[in-house]
Amino acid sequence: MHDDGFRGFLFSAFDFTTDGFLFLVVALGLTVGVAVALNRTAVGFFTLVRVYVTLRQRLPWSLMAFLADAHKRRGVLRQVGAVYQFRHIDLQNRLAERP
Repeated sequence: MHDDGFRGFLFSAFDFTTDGFLFLVVALGLTVGVAVALNRTAVGFFTLVRVYVTLRQRLPWSLMAFLADAHKRRGVLRQVGAVYQFRHIDLQNRLAERP
């Protein structure tokens, strides 16, 4: 059916059509491109780490809403500029010890 080297191997081994093979190459290229782009920037790295930590259930999905709630309603955090800080050092130390 297809006898032209590696392309022939792919088409015969996985029974791809030309459109299916093109879709696979484009999808793989986009996936690798987005992963590399995210890993090369600070925002991308932050996003990857945040999703990873959230999936491991160590952070809530809506992190900024959680921090705003802890600041405004609960009074556990104080806001200095764009930074949130614990009001009580003992609470910070206790949470840092937790596995």
